Amino acid sequence: MGEENGAARAEEEKLWRFVPPHEFSTPSAPAREAVRQGITRFLQRFRSDETPPSLEEAEDPHGAALEDAALHRRLPPFMLEERGARLAEALEAAGGRGMPVVIDPPHAGGREALRHLAAVRGYRIAEAPPRATLLGEPETILATIEALDAQPLVVPALERLFLRTPQSLEALRLLLDRLQERTAPTVLGCGSWAWRFLEEAIEIDVSFQARLVPGPLDAARLHRWFSMPALRCVERSGGVLVGDGPCGDEPPEYLRRLAASARGSAGTARALWGEALRLPPPEEEPEESAAGNEDAEKRPRPDLLVVPWQQLKLPAFPGKAARDDLMLLQLLLLHDGLEETVARAMLPFEPARIGTRLRSLARAGLVACEDGLWHVPPLAYPSVRHELSSTGFWVDGY
Repeated sequence: MGEENGAARAEEEKLWRFVPPHEFSTPSAPAREAVRQGITRFLQRFRSDETPPSLEEAEDPHGAALEDAALHRRLPPFMLEERGARLAEALEAAGGRGMPVVIDPPHAGGREALRHLAAVRGYRIAEAPPRATLLGEPETILATIEALDAQPLVVPALERLFLRTPQSLEALRLLLDRLQERTAPTVLGCGSWAWRFLEEAIEIDVSFQARLVPGPLDAARLHRWFSMPALRCVERSGGVLVGDGPCGDEPPEYLRRLAASARGSAGTARALWGEALRLPPPEEEPEESAAGNEDAEKRPRPDLLVVPWQQLKLPAFPGKAARDDLMLLQLLLLHDGLEETVARAMLPFEPARIGTRLRSLARAGLVACEDGLWHVPPLAYPSVRHELSSTGFWVDGY
């Protein structure tokens, strides 16, 4: 019994984990933070929505934000090797229950862990065809899988192998049947929004029982992860958030708020943390030191300052969100991004309106375009998911 308890405790203390869906628990925010967020979002609904604010317009009162290269050096490492190792352990433990599926919430890192696992084990990766191809030739995905029939395979992103059309869903059914008929080792990955949709559309959960989800990062885990760059990060109020050793029994409230806002997603938490970091002014001296406080003189100077949580400016809807915008955002989350031309074919709007709405949402920081693919970036995800949920749209389970 003691050995079993010790093993369970060691598993629980791991920074990176992959857990069954029923063990996934979203980190909770302090009670007063939940109240504050509710009031803030209520007031935002009464703001004018004619001109969405640009996140780059206002001068930052908290000091200089870090340039991309400098920020990258100060953020915690992605640790793909360790994530891949934890995924391999979880897959081994889940063996014997059919083809395993990794359900990946936005920016949680499941897809990257799958790709790392494939590289280490020498598995082939089933890459997604251009999304425009799926509009006219959804059966293209079948040929991709059949060509790799005798080889170990990772399908890292099922959400990119179909579109929300009857023809594409029928091709997806055939694809899943072929995958389950394979004798070579096969691991499937699927975005959590696509998984939620496919549960209703084709009852995918009935066919795939061995399911895993990246374990959520709570405040204690974030403290360990954010401390890895060995920097001392101090909130402007003076509280040390990371850099002075273990956080003890109670992590800083700031990190509890951050973990809850990120819903435990590593990528979202990392983006929020990066957005909060500021360089301290070189001429700034602690007030206590100027007053002759000996304790303050001994206190090491912070490497970075952290914007107070309630003053952190994140992407938000400028007023009550339009239903057309929410339909568009839900579609982007379902497929983990789409080209504008494909989105035009998927929604019952005037084609020109899609482009107009995408650019309006981009000015508010709620969407971004990379290599022609429009998606919801990590910083915007908390606001977008909350707005969809609070207005009656279906959302993922994580």
